[in-house]
Amino acid sequence: MPHLTAIIFAVLSLVFAAFTARDYLRGSGKLSLSARVWLRIAVIFAAVAALLMVLI
Repeated sequence: MPHLTAIIFAVLSLVFAAFTARDYLRGSGKLSLSARVWLRIAVIFAAVAALLMVLI
C-alpha cells in the first residue's frame, strides 16, 4: 500500500493538472503563464509522488 504522503502528492498533482487543463480549454488552446506554472508544479508533484512510492 502506498504511503499517505505519496498519495497526497499524487492528488495535488492531479489538482494542478486540472487547473492547467481548465486554463488551456478557456484560452482556445494556448497556455497562459499561470497554466505553464501550474503544469510545472503538477509535474514536480507527480515526480515526488513517484519517487516516494518507489523509495518507501
